[in-house]
Amino acid sequence: MDGIKEWAYPSTRVGDAIKFRPACLELMYRLGCDPWAESDTTLGELGLRCGQGTQELVQELSSLPVPDRNSPWEELPAYSLIDYLTNEHRSILHSDLPALRSILDMPFEEASGGSLFWVLLDSFHRFTDSLRTHIQEEEDYLFPAILKNEHALNQGGPEHRIKSIAGDILASPSVIRGEERLDAALDDWTRAIGEHQGIGERPKLAELAARAMQDLEKKLRAHGNLEKKALYPIAARIEKELALAKES
Repeated sequence: MDGIKEWAYPSTRVGDAIKFRPACLELMYRLGCDPWAESDTTLGELGLRCGQGTQELVQELSSLPVPDRNSPWEELPAYSLIDYLTNEHRSILHSDLPALRSILDMPFEEASGGSLFWVLLDSFHRFTDSLRTHIQEEEDYLFPAILKNEHALNQGGPEHRIKSIAGDILASPSVIRGEERLDAALDDWTRAIGEHQGIGERPKLAELAARAMQDLEKKLRAHGNLEKKALYPIAARIEKELALAKES
C-alpha cells in the first residue's frame, strides 16, 4: 500500500489504514471503533457494522486532506501532525529518493570508478539505508506508541490505559534519539558530498547530483526539526498527563 494513491479498499485492514493515514483515527473514533483492538477488521466489515456503508466509508477515508505544515499542532490531536509527517515520508521515499537516484544513474557509463559519481552513489546508498530504517522505526513503533497513549488519555485515565510499547520505555525520548541518529547520518552524507566537490569527469552532472542531495538534506532537516519542536513536546505532554492520571 506504500507509495500508491489508491489505498482505501473494502479489504483494507483498519490497522493498515491507520498506518498509511493516521488522520483516519478521527473517523474511526467517531464511528465507535477502537482501532487498536480491531486492527484486523476490514473497512468493509467496519462499514457494515457502523451502518455508514462500505463505499461511503472508503470514499470518506480516501478523500481525507493532509494537514497543512503550519497547522497549530499543539491545539490538534497528535494524529494530525503524525499524518502530516507520514505523508512526507511517502514523498521522500517514493518521489525524492527515486528522483535523486535517477540523476546518479545518468553518468555511470562514462564515469570512472574513482569519480564523484561513485562517491555520491556510495554515500547515497549508505544514507538511504539509515533513512529507511529510521522511517520504519517511527511508523512501526514510535508513532503508534504516541497515538495509543493519546487514545488511552482520552478514554479517561489509567484504568483504560493501552500499553503503547514494551516495558516502561517512553516514546518521547525515543523521538529525540531517533532524530539525533538521523542528524548524524545526514552530517556524514553532506560531509561526503563536500569533501569530493569538483571530482568527476562530467562536472555539470556531478553538480546537479550534489545540488539535488543538498535540497533533499534541507527537506529532511526541516522534517526532523518539526519532529523535535512539535512532535516531541506533544508526546511528552501526553506521557506526563498519563503518569499524573496513574498517580491520582
